Amino acid sequence: MRSKTALAVMGAYILAAAPMARAAEHFTGDISQLDAKAKTVAVKEHGMKAGKEMTFALAPDAKIMQGAKAKALTDLRVGEQVKVSYANQGATHQAERIDVLPRKSAKAMPSKTKTR
Repeated sequence: MRSKTALAVMGAYILAAAPMARAAEHFTGDISQLDAKAKTVAVKEHGMKAGKEMTFALAPDAKIMQGAKAKALTDLRVGEQVKVSYANQGATHQAERIDVLPRKSAKAMPSKTKTR
C-alpha cells in the first residue's frame, strides 16, 4: 500500500511539472511593429525565408537583452534584428526573451569582384 501511494504521489508530481519543462521555440527576423501599451512586438523573417511574420506578447518576466545589457521594450526600434525565444500559450506566442542581434555591416561582407 505504501509503495502504491508513493508511486501515485510521484506520478502526480511529474505530471504537474511537465508543463514547466516545455522547450522554448525561436524566431529570428526584423522588428516590423511595436506596441508598448499592448506589450507586443511583431517580427518578420528576412533572408532566404523572408515573408513569415509573427506577433509576440511579452511574458510578465520577459527579458530583453542586447549582449549583456538589459533593455526595455521602449528601447527597441522597428528594423532591428532580433531573436525571440517564445512559448505557445494557446493561440498566443508569448516572448520569454528577446535578444537584439548586431547588424552586419556592408564593409564586413567579402567582395565578389575578381582581381587579376
